[in-house]
Amino acid sequence: IYVTTVYLTYFFIGLGIFTLAYTAGLAKPFYRFAAAIAIIAGLFEIKDYFWYGRGFSLKMLPGGDKRGKKYSATMKKKEIQLMGTEERELKLTELKKELMKSNAQIATGTAPKNS
Repeated sequence: IYVTTVYLTYFFIGLGIFTLAYTAGLAKPFYRFAAAIAIIAGLFEIKDYFWYGRGFSLKMLPGGDKRGKKYSATMKKKEIQLMGTEERELKLTELKKELMKSNAQIATGTAPKNS
């Protein structure tokens, strides 16, 4: 349901932008602008295929992958409720150890390692 809602939201926002551009008589420049962005992004992707890591790239910003992993690793309330008491205690102990390792690495000046 979430993905469908996000898709529909962006779809209708896009329709609104297109309708605004069409009504204002800017449909052709809008098309050209959107096409130029798509072509330029495609050329960067082709460049990355052959020469990855050289020059500008459309990859995620530094730290973006860490944030994504962090958010995707969080447990949902229902998952926690379905766990048994012993399983919850083990998970809590595991998370505390990970936090302690990260804090120790930061305190010593080393970059936290991805797990």
